[in-house]
Amino acid sequence: MITGEETLEIPGALCQACTVEMLNDHEYFDIAVVDECQMIADPYRGHNWTRAVLGLRAEEIHLCMAPEAEDIVIEMIKRCGDQYRVVRHKRNTRLTLEKKAFGLKADLKKGDALIVFSKKSVLALAAHLENEGVHCSVIYGSLPPATRREQVRRFLARETEVVVSTDAIGMGLNLPIRRIVFVETRKFDGVNKRDLNPEEIKQIAGRAGRFGLYDEGFVAAVDGLEVIEDGLSRMPMPIMKAYVGFPEQLLNLPSEIDNLVKIWAGMDTPSIYEKMEVDELLALYMNFEHVHREDLEEYTKQEIYKLITCSIDIDNKLVMELWRDYCSQYREVEELEFPYSPGDDLYDLESYYKMLDLYFQFSRKVGLPVQKEYLDEERRRTEEEISRILKTECASYSRKCSSCMRELSWDYPFSICDRCFERGKINRPHGHSRGGRRNFKSMKQEGN
Repeated sequence: MITGEETLEIPGALCQACTVEMLNDHEYFDIAVVDECQMIADPYRGHNWTRAVLGLRAEEIHLCMAPEAEDIVIEMIKRCGDQYRVVRHKRNTRLTLEKKAFGLKADLKKGDALIVFSKKSVLALAAHLENEGVHCSVIYGSLPPATRREQVRRFLARETEVVVSTDAIGMGLNLPIRRIVFVETRKFDGVNKRDLNPEEIKQIAGRAGRFGLYDEGFVAAVDGLEVIEDGLSRMPMPIMKAYVGFPEQLLNLPSEIDNLVKIWAGMDTPSIYEKMEVDELLALYMNFEHVHREDLEEYTKQEIYKLITCSIDIDNKLVMELWRDYCSQYREVEELEFPYSPGDDLYDLESYYKMLDLYFQFSRKVGLPVQKEYLDEERRRTEEEISRILKTECASYSRKCSSCMRELSWDYPFSICDRCFERGKINRPHGHSRGGRRNFKSMKQEGN
C-alpha cells in the first residue's frame, strides 16, 4: 500500500493499493480499479482522477463512480477510442428518512453516526457527549491513518457507542452504522457557508445500513430536515467538467513558472475539461521565490515545480515554516533536519504528524536519505498519543470562552461568551456592532 503518509511493502505481493495522487502511470497493470471517479469534478484534486482515467496502462480498467459521473466518464473513454461496458449496481438495503427532528438527548442510540462539518465541531460535540456519559469514536480529515483505524476499531469492538464525524466518513470507510444523523446541514466550502448539495447528502447518508448487518438504514437530522429530504429525493446533477492538471511540458517554454501557470489557466480547454485551481500552486511558488529571491536563477523550473507540488497544508503555519526551511537548506545538506515536535496538545500533535509527512515527502523528492526507523517510530508514537488523547481526554475539548474560560454549549458559534462580549462593549469603537462580531466569528469558525 502506498499513500502520501505511509508505505506498507510486502515482498512478493501481487496487488498494489495506492491513493490516486501516488499512482505510477508509467507502470503496466493487468487489472486496475479506480474508486470514487466522481472526484474528477473536484477543482483541487480532480485532475489526479482525470490522469488515472486517461493515463492508466492496463488490459482491463474498472472505474467506480456515483451516477452523476457516468456520462462524462463515458465521453472521456470514447475520446480515447477505447471500448467500455456500463454495470450499474443497486443499493442492497433500504434507506429510510426519519421525518421528525432528531433530539440529541432523547433520540441518540448506540450505533448512530453524528455528522458535523469542522474538526472543532467534531471535538466539541464529542466532548459534550463524553461529559454526558456517551463514549465516542471521532473521525475527521486530518487524523493520521493509524489513528483513524483505531477509532474505527473501537467502534467495531463496541468500546464506543457512537461515531462523531465530518463528511470524511463518506469516503472509503465502511462501518456498521444503522443511522446517520445530520447534526448540521450547512458546511463551509472555503468561500461561503452553504447548504449541502444532493451529491454530498447521498454520499454521507449512504453509510447507513451496511448490507449483511442491517436490513434497513436510517437517516435523521437535528435541523434542516427539508434540506436532507430534498437532497435524498433529487436526481443528482450530471458532472459537466473533468479537471485537468498543469502539463509539466510547458516548463520548457521561456518564461517564469507563475507566468506559465497563469497563461495556461487562461487558455481554452476542450468542452468537457476544466483547469485545476492554481491558487495553492502559485502561493507556494511565491513563497519559494521569497526564500530564494537572491539566487532564484540558479534553480531550474523543473526543480522548483517539484518542490511547489509537495502535498502540504498551506494553512498550517508550522508545516509552511518547515517547507520554507527545507527549500532554503536542501542543497547544502546531506540530510534534511528531522522535524521537532511543537507540543503535546492534540492540535500540536496533528501538526507534527503533517511535518513528519513533509520530511518524508520532501526528502524523497530531492533525493536525500530518510531516517526511516526514527520516522516510523515518531509516526507510531504520535499516532498512539493522538489515539490516547481522543480516548481519555476527549471530554476536555469542550468549547470554552477564550476570555473567561467558562464552558460553552458545544454548538456555541463564537469564541467569546455573551457576558464577556457585553463587558467589552465599552471598549469597542463606535459602530462596531454585535452583528459584525457575529459574522466575523462565524467566518473564522467555518474555516477551521
